[in-house]
Amino acid sequence: MSWWARNSNHAGLIARLYEIKEETGLSAAGRALLANSAPDALVGGLISIDDLVRGFCWFGGGGVFLALAYLSFVHTWRPDVIPVVLEQKAAR
Repeated sequence: MSWWARNSNHAGLIARLYEIKEETGLSAAGRALLANSAPDALVGGLISIDDLVRGFCWFGGGGVFLALAYLSFVHTWRPDVIPVVLEQKAAR
């Protein structure tokens, strides 16, 4: 599923919640979902909580990707500082 389709699915679900709100009313869970999708004064009134969570997920995923790329291709792995030698103990 493409990025655009996921966002349009989310927009469709939010639009359907507004329709249900007008027809019969929403449960507490539905009202909470609508509140999260609306721009929030807590974050400056510019973005919604949904957008904020989506941005943090992208940021976190990108950070993991960059860390793995660094550890795979740039970092030089060295042996342990303390050499480990495995010896069998004599049986008593």
